[in-house]
Amino acid sequence: MKIYSECFECLTRMSLRTLRYSGADKRVERDIMQRILRSMGEAGEDSLPVDVVALLMDEIRAQTGVDDPYETLKKISTRDALILYPRMKEFVAASSDPFKTAIHIAALGNAIDFGVSDTFDLEEVLDDGLKQSLYAPEIDELHSEIEHSPWMLMMGDNAGETVFDRVLIETVHSEIRSIPIKYAVKSNGGLNDAMKKDAVQAGLDQCTEIVETGDGIAGIILKRASDEFRTLFISAPLILSKGVGNYEGLSDNSLNTRIYYLFKVKCASMVHELGIDIGTMVLWPHSKDKNNV
Repeated sequence: MKIYSECFECLTRMSLRTLRYSGADKRVERDIMQRILRSMGEAGEDSLPVDVVALLMDEIRAQTGVDDPYETLKKISTRDALILYPRMKEFVAASSDPFKTAIHIAALGNAIDFGVSDTFDLEEVLDDGLKQSLYAPEIDELHSEIEHSPWMLMMGDNAGETVFDRVLIETVHSEIRSIPIKYAVKSNGGLNDAMKKDAVQAGLDQCTEIVETGDGIAGIILKRASDEFRTLFISAPLILSKGVGNYEGLSDNSLNTRIYYLFKVKCASMVHELGIDIGTMVLWPHSKDKNNV
């Protein structure tokens, strides 16, 4: 996904917030922000929003030594999501379409994004979110792909959201089939993106194989990923990719197009990109024509 002019305001706020959580002093904060603003000023038509985030995290690690600025908030959001885990399971069990409800719940988890906001009422996210629309006209196609694929790669996004993803994975196993699922997380901290320790805290090690991308940014840039992960990505017969950051990094890739993206539309840039209203939960196939929604 290309970088839109609206991205600059969001990226600036996100950078300042992340620097605050990193504990950077004012001199370092000013130096890094100058680099970030310069990078955005030089952004061309082929630039991606995740390129700016990658620069931010690289600079924070280099100048502060802090690898995971959101570590404490990630633990708290995962803890709070686990409190709601039994309710999520109840919603799925009571549904006439458990798979669709689990997809909806997993998309709701994408609201946990400390790059956008500092605080979340997860109970409100769950209760109000299930009343909001889910745009998923291709959900039956995904269901069929899960039935027939030998295995699936799931690209994780944020800590806390991982618990919502666990509900989806367990529902796939109970309602469709016990398809082997590899769940990809970051190797280093990238905003509040999940690392292996966060996925384990969420209980994902109980229902999936956790793998690492070899990088630590919000989203994914395949050329920065490890050779092992790129090989895994290219070979995956089916990919379910969570979150806007992963969409930004993968939507123009040609290495593997067997992808369904699952996220919440949070910003004007995504409205421009997809033509779908802010607040909508979206299941979007990689092959879908953006001009034919």
